[in-house]
Amino acid sequence: MGAAAPALPFTYQPVDQTTGNPSGPVQTVDLFAKYPAFKPDPATLAILRSTPATANNNRVGDGINLLGYQFNARSNNTLDNAGLRADYNLNAHNTVTGTYSWNRQLVDRPDLDTSFDKIPIVTNNDKTHFLSTAWRWNSGARFTNEARFGFDLAPAVFATTQNFSKPGYLLSGFATTLPTPDFEPQGRDTHTWVWKDNANWVRGNHVVDFGGQVQRVTIFSYDNFGVTPCTLWGLTRALRRYRILTTAQPRSAAPRSPTPQHCWPAPLGY
Repeated sequence: MGAAAPALPFTYQPVDQTTGNPSGPVQTVDLFAKYPAFKPDPATLAILRSTPATANNNRVGDGINLLGYQFNARSNNTLDNAGLRADYNLNAHNTVTGTYSWNRQLVDRPDLDTSFDKIPIVTNNDKTHFLSTAWRWNSGARFTNEARFGFDLAPAVFATTQNFSKPGYLLSGFATTLPTPDFEPQGRDTHTWVWKDNANWVRGNHVVDFGGQVQRVTIFSYDNFGVTPCTLWGLTRALRRYRILTTAQPRSAAPRSPTPQHCWPAPLGY
């Protein structure tokens, strides 16, 4: 589509009204010129103009209006980690130990960025913190107590750099791949905390073990799916013009578990 005069060419072969079979020469019509009542939104045109102008894959599409475009998308998986351990004997009766581990995983998600981005704008960028500490104390040969504390802070973030405020809505209903992945942010942050105490008491020929453990797990989840309105475009045969058929109803960004995106249709009146 040109910047000055946008066009929407559609190539077809007429159908014989008697036999119902394609007949006659192939014809091309500009839908924008044929139906001037349809005024394409500038933001929509900007999205459509960013689609590839040439095709390089004839294994998909009909070869006329729908053509294939194949490319290599980056799919890196970067792992970084660091750790620290310390053991210290305070005296003959007390020993403390501690272990800390930090892990980071940065993953490209071309499976979620279903657009034409060679470098996916949807990524996982997670940093996990793990800690385990212990204090061991004994009063002599008969009684030993060990207290432990630790945590595991493990986020799972599905981030995107797409700006959903421009144009402020998502497009749906096209037979082609759109140049915007329209994958809205989601994720969860899982915090696990553990407190544990074990004791051992020796009395003659008897040994008694006792203790307790407390574990707390909190999961903070969020997703923005359904927050940005979704506009579905379709060609109505009765009105013979391209128009908005349905729109998705936006919802608030209340925290919830990650779910696939859906467009919730509500008909528009005319």
